[in-house]
Amino acid sequence: MIESLSRMQNPARRRREPAPGVVKYAVNEQHWEPAAGTSRTCVSGELCVITGIAGTGLANGDFLAVLPLCGVGPALTGMPGGFGESLPATSGGTHFIWPGVILVDGGEYRLCWCSTVATCTGLSYFTTDIGTLVVTGPISGLSVSCVSGHHCVVANIDGVYLQDGDSIMILTNCGGLPIDGFPNGAKTNTGALQGREHGH
Repeated sequence: MIESLSRMQNPARRRREPAPGVVKYAVNEQHWEPAAGTSRTCVSGELCVITGIAGTGLANGDFLAVLPLCGVGPALTGMPGGFGESLPATSGGTHFIWPGVILVDGGEYRLCWCSTVATCTGLSYFTTDIGTLVVTGPISGLSVSCVSGHHCVVANIDGVYLQDGDSIMILTNCGGLPIDGFPNGAKTNTGALQGREHGH
């Protein structure tokens, strides 16, 4: 009875229970996230694998998504996954791979993280920006006309980290069959001008 009266007289001694979820959220916010400032590179047309992510509270089952802006998007055309998210992390939350080759334009995008304690089922869960993904490759949308019986040159290709020695092929669709009538199996000679020009 005396203890009860003492607590009533001294509000500072009253027991205060945190609201549901507050403590867990604070722990996630302060401790359960990767270190910021990560920079990784993947190549368009290949599998994208990211390793060596550092931080605290990382776990198998975490996810990364490649987005223009974390938590907002929009999803990138050509990025595998429902909206560009990886498969569940392995190696204690430090190793990520996407479920197919990436086909996004060459450029710089954000690496956005979601903890396994969340559902990670939509863009709004991927709000933690841990750094940059640079995708090596050309920018799509190029249109070229060639004349039968003449040399065909594909020039003014824009992109990121293009270089001499890159090649392009003339196909029915990317991953499809080469077009008959082009020399060298429809594959260009060695690219020049830092990968910006190709010719048959």
